[in-house]
Amino acid sequence: TQISGATSNSYTPSTTTLGTVYYYVAVTGCNTVASNTATVTIAASKTAGTVTGSSPLCIGSTATYTSNGDTGGMWSSSDPGVATVDAASGVVTAIAQGTTNIVYTITGTCITQATASSTLTVNTRPTSTITGSTTTTCSGAPAILTINFTGTAPFRYAINAGSVVTTSSNPETVTVRPTSTTKYYVSSLSDANCTAIAADRMDTATVTLSDNINPMITCGPAQTG
Repeated sequence: TQISGATSNSYTPSTTTLGTVYYYVAVTGCNTVASNTATVTIAASKTAGTVTGSSPLCIGSTATYTSNGDTGGMWSSSDPGVATVDAASGVVTAIAQGTTNIVYTITGTCITQATASSTLTVNTRPTSTITGSTTTTCSGAPAILTINFTGTAPFRYAINAGSVVTTSSNPETVTVRPTSTTKYYVSSLSDANCTAIAADRMDTATVTLSDNINPMITCGPAQTG
């Protein structure tokens, strides 16, 4: 098809339509002479789109980050010490407390590369230690336990799989009245950001009853309440 107005020794083709077009010069007169063919391919410019994913995450947890841009790109983390990311799948693993950028990078014919990123914050899990007097006591008599937390208040915890208690006190003191020798432990724990795993709350405190084994200690009737 003849291009209207294309009569000079140079021509700039349109780039608005995707596809491949073959151009040649035809000199008309007594005889039409055609030049060799020049191929021009118009390809779409790839984009990295917008990156989305869960933030914040707790240490040890994972999340999949996605982009609504073109497929075929690679994922990376600006600080792998805080969080790593699988280059192909976008699965992020939280490693340590801090902040990092999860980056999606794509290359294409029309661009060197395009990038998009999203900021990820990683929080530490809370921990607890529980202590109490190992001094023997009488059945039903009060004994004091102390729980120390790390993390961000408020803390929600349970002792020996009992009722969940919410507190902002740190340390937290708890009064127990055992009727037999009892080992106490924090059975569940979370803070404002994360939930602890078993390894974060392994300490125990044991309250041992005397029950008049020591003749110098006299125990009255068991107390309730």
